[in-house]
Amino acid sequence: MQLQHAVPSPSSQSLAFRSNLAKLISPLKRVKPSVPFWQLGAHRVPTLWGLYRGLLRAAPSDNIRHRIQVAFRKNRHLTGIEKTKKELVKGHKWLKTFQHANSGDVKKQALLTRYDRFIEMKIEKEDWKQTIREEFEWLNRLRNRSILTGSFIHPTAYNPPLPRLKPQPPAISGMIVTRMESQNRRHERIEALEEMKNLIREESFFEQQNRHFRQYSGTSYHEWIGPLESARKEIVQTNRGVMKRMLKPFPQALLDQVREARRNKTANKTKERERERRGEVLKRTLERRRKGLPAPIWDKLPERNEEGAIDYDTERFRGWIRRGIEEEERVEAEGAEE
Repeated sequence: MQLQHAVPSPSSQSLAFRSNLAKLISPLKRVKPSVPFWQLGAHRVPTLWGLYRGLLRAAPSDNIRHRIQVAFRKNRHLTGIEKTKKELVKGHKWLKTFQHANSGDVKKQALLTRYDRFIEMKIEKEDWKQTIREEFEWLNRLRNRSILTGSFIHPTAYNPPLPRLKPQPPAISGMIVTRMESQNRRHERIEALEEMKNLIREESFFEQQNRHFRQYSGTSYHEWIGPLESARKEIVQTNRGVMKRMLKPFPQALLDQVREARRNKTANKTKERERERRGEVLKRTLERRRKGLPAPIWDKLPERNEEGAIDYDTERFRGWIRRGIEEEERVEAEGAEE
């Protein structure tokens, strides 16, 4: 027979020590709030009404005040405890510096004056950067702007009468593509409606054949076919609007605009040719030069000889250069005279 040893009860001194230890440790236990710290009033009220408001009131200049506002807007989305604590410590350090400067501390005043000039220089630099960026964007828009070519885009099922633009604006291309996709969806919808109507007709025919049997017959044909007919009529009405767009005439204002574009194009091409005659090398000059000589000039060139070489007259006509050719001609001419 095994003997069971009873566990001795703790002494009164041990119980007193445990009670005292629990009282000492319980206040040190971290209590995790049920909401994030940035939603607690214990964080928001001192930060907004104490720190932020105090910084704005104590700021010595508008530039520094603007810098404080930008910094708070930048850090308003911080959710990490360490980063938030670091920024709050920095803010309280700024507030103390502002208060010392307002109290007459010459060193702090000089520091804030220098900081104000630095912010002003940075603002001016950013303004110039923004101005340059806007100018480059404007030049890019001018470089890629759409111009009237003097022709029309005739009306179709996807677009009304439009002037031809080069390059074509993305809005016009997107409009045409969207309407093409809508037209395809309407055709698919009509096919689906016709298929469902055929199924209902077959079902109605089956019910008519079995009208003597109540469980296999019915009179709800029009109730089923009605919504399908309504949907089909809506699509037909939309297609009528498409046909009206296709038959829409060219507005008189559009005709006048395109005619004016044609006149301007002719005038610009005339000025371009005049500049070429004065010796300017333009884009069309380089393009024409890369194409080579015109066909009538190529016909006037001499043929190749039997060895496949081209005569010197041909080389000189084409503008090719041969080193020392003038010297050879001079020597031959002197020999012929002697």
